[in-house]
This record gives sequence, structure tokens and C-alpha cells, in this order.
Amino acid sequence: MPEPCTEVAYEVKLHATATEVDIAVALGGFILDAAGRLNIAPVVVEPWFLNSQVFKLRLILNAMTTQHIFLGGQIGPYQRHCAQAERAITLAALCLLDSPAPFTIANLIDALLTSPCGITGEDFLGYVDNPALYSTVHRGLVRLTSARVVTSLDGRRFSGRSARFRRVSA
Repeated sequence: MPEPCTEVAYEVKLHATATEVDIAVALGGFILDAAGRLNIAPVVVEPWFLNSQVFKLRLILNAMTTQHIFLGGQIGPYQRHCAQAERAITLAALCLLDSPAPFTIANLIDALLTSPCGITGEDFLGYVDNPALYSTVHRGLVRLTSARVVTSLDGRRFSGRSARFRRVSA
């Protein structure tokens, strides 16, 4: 009996159109529920999920917010997409944190690394705890602070209201 396919098809993971990147950096790979909360569907290791458009959008956002190599093309749109992706993943972390209490970058990283029910790694968002992720979230947080979505309390702790994060991410 052949083994089930547990790998994302090359067509899904190796090519993305500019439109798909735009949708991905707008958090199009996730669902906002009626209350405006960000829901991240658990990864289902089945071809129908791994090769779905929704999962592809999640992969694109992950690729844009983890270490990668720019191979060629127009640098301006690429840099714009990277900046949007950093902002988007930071907004996603804020939505996942969903707390009125002040927060730190470490709190946001924790929200990206582990789901509320304890799922981690490729079974959640695919992030690993490393300095590059801290830098990505920091750049996203700087953008959100400049846009007055969050407020820096002392340069290390930040505040904001989760309802505002949900509105901005929508």
C-alpha cells in the first residue's frame, strides 16, 4: 500500500504570484471569526489541506517573515511585501495574545510559537525561536507603533487594545 502524501506539492511551495503575496500579507491565510478573533486552523497533514490555497497563503507569509534569499525581480515590490509581512505577522501575534495587559516582544514571540492548545512548529505556524524572528517582530512592532496601533510604554513594554488589533488586521 502506498504511503499517504504528507508533503506540500512543489507547485504550491515554489511559486507565488504578486496577488497571492498581497493576500498573504493581508492575513488571507487565516480566518477572523464573528467576534473578530483570529483563528488559525490546525495543520492537517493531508494533501487536500497541504495543497490548499489557504495553506499556501500561510506558507507565503511564513516565507516572507523568515530568513530567505531574494533571487531576482523588482526589489521595490519585494521590500514592500516584506514590510507588510512583518507588520502582518506582528498583528497576528497581537491578535493571538488577545490581552489588554502590557506586552513585550517575547510575549508576541510566544504567541507565534505555540497555539493556545499547545501546538508548535510546523503543526502551528512553523516558526522557531531564533534571533531572526525577534528582529522580524521588532520591525513589525516599530511599524505598528509608528501607525499608532500600539504604544511604547518604555521601549521594552507596549500597550494596545486587542479589539483595535482585530480591526486593523481585518
